[in-house]
Amino acid sequence: MTLYSELGLGTSFGLYFPAVPHEMLTKDVPLAGHQHHALPRGNGETILIVEDNPRVRKLSVERIHDLGFATLEAENGDRAYEMLKGGAQVDLVFSDLVMPGTLNGYDLAAKITKEFPDLKVLLASGYASLM
Repeated sequence: MTLYSELGLGTSFGLYFPAVPHEMLTKDVPLAGHQHHALPRGNGETILIVEDNPRVRKLSVERIHDLGFATLEAENGDRAYEMLKGGAQVDLVFSDLVMPGTLNGYDLAAKITKEFPDLKVLLASGYASLM
């Protein structure tokens, strides 16, 4: 794990998880000497997934649906912002950092934080050098 925090700018965490077979995600099983608990299930929440790579976006949608959450999709930050401004009701925005268009993940998070202060944003990236 890595951690970086700067006053007034925020905090970045780098978390690296081992791969876990899908069937282990839905039941309690021992994992490396520890009790593994099933992942929390959705309870009517909607997550807006913002990802420019269609394959990664599709996989994200499938995994989040498997956990019982509803999803909306946007192919970039600009489209996600349009959806939010248009009244899309979401509980969390899960966004990639590096995307085409005028709003990358950081810019999208900044706009959301300013205009929708109660909306939670989770940023993720496959580029370790960004974290």
